[in-house]
Amino acid sequence: IDRSADLLKRAGPGLARFRFEPRFGARFLGLVIVALLLTSVAAGCAPGVSDDESGGLDGRVLRWHAWQDPESEALLGIVERYRELNPDVQVQVRDFADEEAMLDAFATASASGLGPDLFLAASTHLRTLANSGQIADIHNEVSPDVLARYVPSALATLESNGALYGLPESQNTMVLFYNRNLVDAPPADLDEMLDQLEEGALVLMGTNFIDAFWGVQAFGGRLFDENGQIILDQGGFANWLAYLRDARDLPGMIMDSNRQVLLQRFAEGGVEYYVGKASELVQLQAALGEAAVGIEPLPQGPLGPAGPFMETRAFFFSRVSSSNQRDLALDLAAFVTNAEQNASLLREASHVPANQDVRINPRLNPLVNAIARQARTASPLPTDQTMQTVLDLA
Repeated sequence: IDRSADLLKRAGPGLARFRFEPRFGARFLGLVIVALLLTSVAAGCAPGVSDDESGGLDGRVLRWHAWQDPESEALLGIVERYRELNPDVQVQVRDFADEEAMLDAFATASASGLGPDLFLAASTHLRTLANSGQIADIHNEVSPDVLARYVPSALATLESNGALYGLPESQNTMVLFYNRNLVDAPPADLDEMLDQLEEGALVLMGTNFIDAFWGVQAFGGRLFDENGQIILDQGGFANWLAYLRDARDLPGMIMDSNRQVLLQRFAEGGVEYYVGKASELVQLQAALGEAAVGIEPLPQGPLGPAGPFMETRAFFFSRVSSSNQRDLALDLAAFVTNAEQNASLLREASHVPANQDVRINPRLNPLVNAIARQARTASPLPTDQTMQTVLDLA
């Protein structure tokens, strides 16, 4: 009865337009009450739709991440804004000390039909997660207008064999970090880098295939031809290897297959340059101080700019979620990656937006702007079997 009275109260302005005749009034009013009650019941049964005045979503969604402050704090602020707009949605957040621990926990929980509805992780994990059947293909569940907001190369990092396995939050690629306390002018090209090496500068660089690929494009090379065939046996790759051989002979060039070792060495101070991932910025600023960390695009070569691989930090969606939980997870991910929230992560966490509607002010955000400039010449890291063949051979 209280519910019917409330519905009639809301419908009052509309009902006021009708004139009730005494002989028909009671019957008409009864029909109106029945109709409104049926409408209310139907709305309450619709998945992901609440029966409140706003017509918003309701339910519970569980999200995992392994971000650290200030990234975690910035993300929590966005979640709070989402809760304010969707008071009937319970967003539960669990954070982990590192991404590997989170993914291990996800694999265990997923096998039991449990775990988060969505989680944030690097796009490099896509192939493993998709092959194990732990994440959902969402290409039929996301509207074209939402997909249109993302940088195409960022979205491509989450596509595989016609499927779409996530929504990108930010762009991530290899860049040139430098210590502002030791460097006045970072090298713009590879010849300048050799000159600084000869003058005693230290350069740290990983040697695994994904980390070291960035110089192939600078010498005019590509990974695949138009038919998707591997063409690493051509000039660009050979010339880049020749350059690395010459650089390795200089005492300041320090190479290692374990980039984490190099990251730690640069974080300790006393090293001019480090070729690392943009996502390591927050960690390096915490170690060296914000004022000490600089970023520039990787040095260009004789035939063009450096071309590292593009990766993303992205939302992935569990296959074991119910349809309503999937709706909520997709809505939350779309909210976090809209222009306003992506801009917030840019300002507060130095993330390079995957949303192409966000504009970066180079004066206010010089480091993010440098990463974005590098991202424009980066190529999406392939996720298909052909790329796995390359990695197996490398």
